[in-house]
Amino acid sequence: MFGRKSDARDLECAVGKLAVARSALKRGGSPDVDRTGVTFDVGANIGCLTKVLGEATDFRGTVHLFEPIPNLAELCHETLLDAPFETYVHEFGLSDEDTSVDIFIATILCEIG
Repeated sequence: MFGRKSDARDLECAVGKLAVARSALKRGGSPDVDRTGVTFDVGANIGCLTKVLGEATDFRGTVHLFEPIPNLAELCHETLLDAPFETYVHEFGLSDEDTSVDIFIATILCEIG
């Protein structure tokens, strides 16, 4: 479906920007975010939502991204390389209990990472 890995990232970021813009317009401005606070992105995927929200709100705080799939966690680092805020990518998921689970990864549409 996509010719290059970056094509898929660019598309996901474009979709994210559209969703944030729509949300902001509905609310009459930027989403309510403490611009110098701490934010969590659970199930970060490639970090695109964090990037888009950071840009939309002029965020300058700290973001902790949680992504248990190693190649997606690595793409989080790439996506947020030039972010004007602190980022910490944690290569594990979050739960209310200490456990391990298997994650099914579908590869039918495109290959990212």
